[in-house]
Amino acid sequence: MYNITRKVATNKGNPRVWIEGNDLIKFGIKRGDKFTRILTENHVILKFFPEGKSKVSGTDTRPVIDLNGKFLKPFLSGASHYKATFIKANETQVSNQDHILIAREG
Repeated sequence: MYNITRKVATNKGNPRVWIEGNDLIKFGIKRGDKFTRILTENHVILKFFPEGKSKVSGTDTRPVIDLNGKFLKPFLSGASHYKATFIKANETQVSNQDHILIAREG
């Protein structure tokens, strides 16, 4: 398990969460991998599994997860940063899937 902290960016006035390159490669995520996004009051959870609804974009050497849109406004409103925690399935008893837990910071 490891964490990264990034600044909240915007796209067309909406908050944006952008995770790319070595952060994903280190976790074993590749372009084309599928995930499902789950929104809770305190977190955005990205669960990785073959039947996921979203797909990692980018290139083989620089995979990209780009989350942006109105759905993030309530979650990231007033936050300057977000923290992404990368958790492998074998590191927790909560999930049998690799996942990224995104929390607001600052």
